[in-house]
Amino acid sequence: MWDGDDAPDTLHFATYDDATTIAIATLLHRPHDLAPGPDSWQLRGMATHPDRQGTGLGQRLLAFLLEHCRDIHGGQIVWCNARISAAKFYQRYGFQIVSGEFDIPGIGPHVVMRRPLGAAH
Repeated sequence: MWDGDDAPDTLHFATYDDATTIAIATLLHRPHDLAPGPDSWQLRGMATHPDRQGTGLGQRLLAFLLEHCRDIHGGQIVWCNARISAAKFYQRYGFQIVSGEFDIPGIGPHVVMRRPLGAAH
């Protein structure tokens, strides 16, 4: 559990294969100095089971949650603290690095990334 996980507007996403969780992500309605505004959401805790990485599952989950955030919740921008090792993944899907590198103790080097969501379809 992280701060904000139990907020009423926090969204938790997961995909399953039978009873096994294979991908997860959380969206929190939370602005950041580098992604300000009332329609700013934080993507946090995105992960795919190691056996399923590279299969497109993470990309499909990310596409779904970004569309859901925009179309259902009016989100205009999503930001995240991305691990350096995941930054290229997020860049492929429209996120831009907007900070210098920083360390999250016990986890490692990160950058802030953000992506505008554009108009709903």
